[in-house]
Amino acid sequence: MQNFGATTCGRAPSPLTPVRTACWSLGGSESVLLPQLQRFGAHLIIFLREVLGHSEDDVNGDDVVSAYVDHLVAHQQVGLVALYTSHINDPATKRRKYVHFMKEVQDPEDRQTCIDLALKHFGDEDQVFQITTTTVDTIRKENSPSARGAGAGAASGMFARTETVEGDVQATNDAIGGGVAGSNKALEVSSTDKRKIQSIPWLCIEPTHKAEAVRQSNVLLCQFFGVGVEEDAEPGGPWKLDAAKLLVERFLDASAMETVHEYARMSDKDGNPFPSLNRHPSEWARVLKEHRCWQAFLGANDAYEEWHAMLVQKEQEQVEFERYEKQYGQHGGGGQQRGFVPLEAAYPLSAREVAAATDTETLYAHAVGAKEFGEKTWERVQMQCNEVHTKQEAAEAALMMVLDFQKSRWNLKEGEAKTMESALVGSKGWMVVGADDDDIGDQYTLIRQRCLPVVIVWLHKVLLDTGRWYKKAAQRMKAVASEANGLWGRVEQIEIAAANIFRKALQVADLVASREYRLYTVLQSEGSNDHHPQVLLKQLNESATELLELTGTLSLDMENPNGPN
Repeated sequence: MQNFGATTCGRAPSPLTPVRTACWSLGGSESVLLPQLQRFGAHLIIFLREVLGHSEDDVNGDDVVSAYVDHLVAHQQVGLVALYTSHINDPATKRRKYVHFMKEVQDPEDRQTCIDLALKHFGDEDQVFQITTTTVDTIRKENSPSARGAGAGAASGMFARTETVEGDVQATNDAIGGGVAGSNKALEVSSTDKRKIQSIPWLCIEPTHKAEAVRQSNVLLCQFFGVGVEEDAEPGGPWKLDAAKLLVERFLDASAMETVHEYARMSDKDGNPFPSLNRHPSEWARVLKEHRCWQAFLGANDAYEEWHAMLVQKEQEQVEFERYEKQYGQHGGGGQQRGFVPLEAAYPLSAREVAAATDTETLYAHAVGAKEFGEKTWERVQMQCNEVHTKQEAAEAALMMVLDFQKSRWNLKEGEAKTMESALVGSKGWMVVGADDDDIGDQYTLIRQRCLPVVIVWLHKVLLDTGRWYKKAAQRMKAVASEANGLWGRVEQIEIAAANIFRKALQVADLVASREYRLYTVLQSEGSNDHHPQVLLKQLNESATELLELTGTLSLDMENPNGPN
């Protein structure tokens, strides 16, 4: 091995050189040094350093101590690694060894122990922060597409709990193309993305590190949406909505945003509250807004999926009910109502029996049953309309919070809006953060180009498909409406509500063309999803056709905006 004790600049060789040489000689080579000898050699080096009073600049013997640290890491000795790593004098080696150890630790309690012992034995909060940040960076880069292509990035699973990531967040791989055809599913997140996500809690252990956790989360979120300026980004890749939701909803400490806000609202005269972060308050304001923008987008996606799941459910119920009506309704035979309408007396006679009946009492009983059947049908349709309307309004509002972010100030806590205004990023649109750096500015522009066209299409789809559902509900009511039961007025109410929703769908075109929102810029840009302008035009044409068929006119004047009562 290289003799670290060689004379340099007139200094005498270190007395530790013979010790480390003897250790390697006894073991035969560094690679086969026995654990007992590793421990003895490390203790001897540490003891002689204390006795001889050597400075921390003397790195002689570091390789002996490092060998024992590797042994402790391999045997998962969480309580000892920090102690012995602190006796490695070379800063780069010390950082590299502890990062190598930390990036494989998964258990939350073990992670807490790692940080606590590092603070205790390293005695330097700045150094611990740098090691923790490097750990998160290393995990992200080792699990990047380029690293995976080179065969890297596979987790060893040391100290890891063997569990799958499951839950009630809906899988959203198909959401961009029009929603998922179902409800709750287990999260579909790749093992490499899970590794990156699970690295973020490292920065949530120490309160002063939490702001960096948010910044690192923003970097990951950009990657999950195929945008990034770092070398390990996957530009133009598919969306990973499940991974984004897993990160934001389960792995990022909720209090981290409070730390970001605290740093963002400090003035220059306050100084940097934590020098290791080395970021101006205005930059923290941008981090704050960016994360709130991501939260708004993911919230809009959740609301969109809940609306879609509700619509699928109601359409299935309607299909089943229509199948029943054909058999037992006005056009079918008698019998029990099979739970759809709790009315045993409804339609006791078939259409043929009604035509053959001659006594007034029989016909009257049938008329009463028909009226009650129609009223029960209306109650059911009205209840479904209210449920669909609630989800439609929630989805519409959530999507508009993204498109109109500068006004809606989605989910901003007290004082956050003022902080953003002070940094000149508060009154601007979604993901407009006012970055001065060209690369960062280009990144946010690309995020807008990739995401906003999808939100526009989602918004129009919510309105178009809800209007179509109302139209089908009106057709269903027509099947049981008559002058006797007075349901024609209800049918008209539903048709008016459907027409109003189609009118709102057509107004999405005005929103896109508005100079205030300038959404047409993201639809026309080269970096946007190329097919979304065509999808939107097709849907707008369908909305116009539906409105024309329903009312005979394309007037956008609203009628009875409250919908069916």
